[in-house]
Amino acid sequence: TRTLTSESINHENQKGRLLNNGDAYLIKDGHEYFDLMPVWDWELLPGITNFKGKSKISRQNYVGSVGDKESGLTAMDYRLEDKVNNQSLSAHKVWVCKDDLVVCLISDIRAENIQSEVYTALDQCRWQGKVTVNEPGNVLKEGVHKLKKVQWIHHNGFGYIPIEPADMELCLNTFTGTWKSINTSQSAQPVTDKVFKPVMVHPVNNSVAKSTGYVLASCKTPQLLKKLAGKPTWKILSNDKDCQAVSFQDGTLEVAFFSAGTLKIRNSELTSDKPCLMLIANDKICVSDPNHNGGIIKIRWKDQVLEIEVPKDGTTSEGKSFDMGY
Repeated sequence: TRTLTSESINHENQKGRLLNNGDAYLIKDGHEYFDLMPVWDWELLPGITNFKGKSKISRQNYVGSVGDKESGLTAMDYRLEDKVNNQSLSAHKVWVCKDDLVVCLISDIRAENIQSEVYTALDQCRWQGKVTVNEPGNVLKEGVHKLKKVQWIHHNGFGYIPIEPADMELCLNTFTGTWKSINTSQSAQPVTDKVFKPVMVHPVNNSVAKSTGYVLASCKTPQLLKKLAGKPTWKILSNDKDCQAVSFQDGTLEVAFFSAGTLKIRNSELTSDKPCLMLIANDKICVSDPNHNGGIIKIRWKDQVLEIEVPKDGTTSEGKSFDMGY
């Protein structure tokens, strides 16, 4: 609610209505998205969760980030609606960043009056080199592949790992479009390029919420990706409507509390008395307020009680000493 949606005036940005709504990009060599926009499917921008039909962003209040310059988390209360407000899609989404990984969690997916598929685009970039699925050597050819129980996908030095085996639609095709279709003052000369587009398909049930997610990893080879997927360096502690949390082998913990609540860790409980974003690493805790209310947030862990003052502008508080004890 604190930002405007993407602007389209003077026949410019004709397709950008879902920009700045959780779209996220993986860049290693600079060629992944360069000049690719004329051939994009703008309904499936990288990172977007969507449904078939003309959707629009419904801005919510809860959105923000927490970070310590090494690791970080971004979270948002996510909602799309159709043009007549008859259909809506809502979820809680977080992106947990640590080392060469981004753990992307999607919880409490609710589809109201939506009978078609709901899906999340894990990426939509230039197709560069081999695409391998589930096993080294299992290289896919050009086409649209409807895949069941995908464990991982490798492409161009990146890995895509569903948090549990998932149905995917993987598009490896050549597309043609024009810059004029985006901005009417630009060239109508056809642009043709190859696109890699992995899309996770979510089962639709209007009465039951669903939670899922995936991991993005910098990974040189399919062999290394298979090893990582088989022995994750992350652990998902919670992925529901109230709390999304991920821990890592070095003890780093990243948490999004969407309401006041408790996160169970082993035989103990981490509690916050308000919605907040939290990062615990190197025996310090950093907190931010995604609702931009500011003030004091009270956090409990075992026999520790901390009162942390968070800035009203949503920025991260100064780190305080905090010993998780493990």
